[in-house]
Amino acid sequence: ALPILSLHPSVLWRSETYQMKQISSSVESIVIQGNIGCEEKTFNISYLPSLITIEIGCSSFRNCHKVAFENLTQLQSITIGSDSFMLHRYTVDSNELIMRNLPSLTTFKGEGGNFLWIKIGR
Repeated sequence: ALPILSLHPSVLWRSETYQMKQISSSVESIVIQGNIGCEEKTFNISYLPSLITIEIGCSSFRNCHKVAFENLTQLQSITIGSDSFMLHRYTVDSNELIMRNLPSLTTFKGEGGNFLWIKIGR
């Protein structure tokens, strides 16, 4: 089975991560199935003014070096499944987590094993 990205309420379905660049600015929710994006080097969701929730399944985007959530002014919740965004252990000094301009964010929840190889307090 192909990994699926589902975007609601616009009812768009994407089967590959490169298609995330085609997300409509009016989308309110992004749900990403588990085990997707494991070869991606970056994950960036930004400038989606209507986005309210992001849910990412388990074991997704495991080898990213850079994860960014930026300029999502209506975003209230990010939920991340276990072992997602572990980042790459051999690049721990350059791995980045960027969370900027998220004024409505009230929930940032992970299930364990998230952001495992990132330095805090650089």
